[in-house]
Amino acid sequence: MSVRIVTFTAVWLGFSLFVHGQQPWDCSGRIFRVLEHDGGTELQELFVQSMTGTLSLHRLHFYQGIRINGIAYHPTQNMIYGVVLGSPNRLCRIDAGGNLAILRDLPLPQDYLFVSGDMAPDEKHLILFGYSDKELPNLLVQIDLSKPDYPTRWIPMLTTDPLHPYVYCADIAYHPTTGQLFGFDHLQNKLITLDPDQGIINNSVYPVSNTAEGSLPSLFFTPHGELFGIGSSGDRYAEDRYFYNINTRTGQLVPWVNLGYEANQDACSCPFSVHLLNRIAPRQIAPCTDFTMTLVVINRTDEVLKEVRIVDSFAEDILIRSVSPLPFPGKIEQGVGGHKLEIVAATIPIGRDSITLILHAAENAVSGQRTNQARIEPLEVINALWLDSDDPETLEYGDPTQFEITPWAGLFKQDLYRICAGDTVRIESSVPNARKYRWSNGDTTASINVTHPGTYHLTVTSDCGETQGTATVIADNLEIHLGADQVIDRGTSIMLEPEIISGSAVTSYYWESSQPGSIDCSRCQQTEVSPTADTEYRVSARNRYGCTATDHVMIRVRELSYYVPNTFSPNGDQSNDVFYLQGPADYPIVTFTIYDRWGNALYEIRDGRCNDAAFGWDGTCNSKPVSPGVYSWQAKILAKDGKEVWGFGDVTLIR
Repeated sequence: MSVRIVTFTAVWLGFSLFVHGQQPWDCSGRIFRVLEHDGGTELQELFVQSMTGTLSLHRLHFYQGIRINGIAYHPTQNMIYGVVLGSPNRLCRIDAGGNLAILRDLPLPQDYLFVSGDMAPDEKHLILFGYSDKELPNLLVQIDLSKPDYPTRWIPMLTTDPLHPYVYCADIAYHPTTGQLFGFDHLQNKLITLDPDQGIINNSVYPVSNTAEGSLPSLFFTPHGELFGIGSSGDRYAEDRYFYNINTRTGQLVPWVNLGYEANQDACSCPFSVHLLNRIAPRQIAPCTDFTMTLVVINRTDEVLKEVRIVDSFAEDILIRSVSPLPFPGKIEQGVGGHKLEIVAATIPIGRDSITLILHAAENAVSGQRTNQARIEPLEVINALWLDSDDPETLEYGDPTQFEITPWAGLFKQDLYRICAGDTVRIESSVPNARKYRWSNGDTTASINVTHPGTYHLTVTSDCGETQGTATVIADNLEIHLGADQVIDRGTSIMLEPEIISGSAVTSYYWESSQPGSIDCSRCQQTEVSPTADTEYRVSARNRYGCTATDHVMIRVRELSYYVPNTFSPNGDQSNDVFYLQGPADYPIVTFTIYDRWGNALYEIRDGRCNDAAFGWDGTCNSKPVSPGVYSWQAKILAKDGKEVWGFGDVTLIR
């Protein structure tokens, strides 16, 4: 596909560092980018037309002497947040008038680069993703924009690929409906996903890209759920940029056009103007039970939607039990007791509202896959006759919501559960929204939390009758032990291998230390460490069923030390016949020399080691015994780190 680049006339405005009462943007599916050039940062609006193959931009504002990155659009406030790069980095906000407000200094570690940003689906947190060529692991930062002091939380992020324990990601973007967070790792050249809640970077699903080999400093979704990026096809930090269309299913990047030279940049979007989401829970529904449908209406335009109609229809074996009160003006024309929902004369305000329906699958409900799609109409504000609902749990845009009618296969999602020591496991019935639940421990909810192994009985009552079942909870355990603290010589390494006791296979290890860079392998079961000072090492492990354990050990580093006797008696009795250097390690000795009282060298030997009696003095000079008395010695010793240490002293020879 060829893409035509169109550039609008620039509008150059100044900025203010502290602005009160900033003007909100109009969202309407807009895409924004910041681009560094000419000693400052330019704010642009991008326009992507997939059907016609055009990419155009409109220059909005220029900020001289300031580097802005990590931008994200706040759809509730209709403001753009970002980071002013510097020391320290600073949180900023840009309004529709181009005014830049500096909000606070951010407590971010200086060894990390934070140029990846987007707004969390909760519309409350600015998410920044950091990487470093000096530190592990990656860090994800949550900045709470709902509080005046903007509290900041750090989350260490671990990868799913142990061979690639960290990623370099120049931008991130949330899918507009699923809430899935995407990035592009320019170390492996592949699409990745991130889960801030679990602290996991999934870098083992998508394949390596065959078209992009560098960073993608701009990443964003369009109003139609399409992912695009601007980045390099060659060297990791090359600034010969391409505009890419990115397939979120295959992970492949299709270059649309060469944009030429562009410097550091970042992009964000408010990815739709009006949207209707249709979420059904659970997705597997048993006959004679209820399930929930939630219709979410999102209005990101700058106008109230008036005289709107919302409709949805269901099969004859699905009945509407209840409809929640409307959160906006309107009339429920059809609903409870029927198979069709019709809301008329609705007035949809700007923002996000939802309607909840309780639906019932009849006893004779036909098993199999179902689809459902609601509709909102008309939408004059976006020149549309109607808009069909979208399944918020899929990556497709505008697709119907799928669910399945399935007979009871059992009362539990699994019959055997495992519990870790000191943990809690949740036992949940696979039959949601039944009329009644009765557990053997007296609980009457659809699920229970248990803290001990055992057998738990459940009776479920529905419109179809009563069914009983049993779930078994068995103990799993994980212990990890690094043993006692150890002492090593400066310049040496030591292998740390924990003792593991686990009820199931250990699936991951993670090593940390108080001295960065001293661990050979942070994801291995055993690792070699090379501390240069007293250092604490900590290892965490996780087994197949999610049990975790941690232990630590202190490795103390000692300087070169040795000791020598102050007397020896070379009389052939095999006891104390040789005078030699001894120590906790076999340090190399370059020279070892014996002197008489007048400073004359009587004996010298080279290239030996401590603790070796063959590398010592037997009380002779030129193969002849010397007289009893006091003699001096001197030695040049090499420490494990190669440092030369001179030793000297006196020894008394006794015959």
